[in-house]
Amino acid sequence: MNKRFETQAATIGSNSSRVVEVRFKIGHMLTIGSLSEVMDVHIAHFNEEPHDLIMVAPAHMDFEVDVMHHDHCKRDQTPVAITSLTWVANSRTNQKLIELYYKYHPSRLPLRVFQDEEEAQKWLAEAA
Repeated sequence: MNKRFETQAATIGSNSSRVVEVRFKIGHMLTIGSLSEVMDVHIAHFNEEPHDLIMVAPAHMDFEVDVMHHDHCKRDQTPVAITSLTWVANSRTNQKLIELYYKYHPSRLPLRVFQDEEEAQKWLAEAA
């Protein structure tokens, strides 16, 4: 599975059947709508096989405050093939914000948050 798709907020792609990456774009403000678009593309193009999802935030991620109040995983009941969710925060601030978000909106999936992408990739490789 070597697919890549662009949205306003992110590039979504995979070079293997086991891991799908969402790389949020530098300078793009995340909104409920842009995150919904990312989720729609993910479901439309990567929902055939079980896979781990890695979300990579830029070091300076800007977002509308409503993003933190909205439970993005409950927006619909579409079954997804994600087996685990991994975030690469790329900054301590992002890490704390992501962890805070999931305190209020717990993930139904196994979830890990890393500051560094190398750490996240190593963990995913070991978990395989």
